Amino acid sequence: QEKMEMIEERERFRQELLARAEDIGEIESRMKELEEAVGNERSRNSDLSTELEQSNEKLARAKAEARQTKDELKRLRKDLLRAKEDMQRIRQNSTSQVELEEL
Repeated sequence: QEKMEMIEERERFRQELLARAEDIGEIESRMKELEEAVGNERSRNSDLSTELEQSNEKLARAKAEARQTKDELKRLRKDLLRAKEDMQRIRQNSTSQVELEEL
């Protein structure tokens, strides 16, 4: 009787081990899937970080270019104002010379 109980217990234990082995196999399979997904996400994260870095560099260059353009525009406006003032002086001098010649 006792031997039979031991055999039955041994069989239950064996069945339990088999069930656990299947669980372990499923867990390992899922872990491999998750590890692959994590690897893919790390790669994607790296790509996105690189893209962000490049975009930030482009933004910095665009800002610098905008500042240069703004400075150039200010300079050109000053040059235009000086040119207008010079033209006005030349016209006044021409008018004064014509008036003097007419006298």
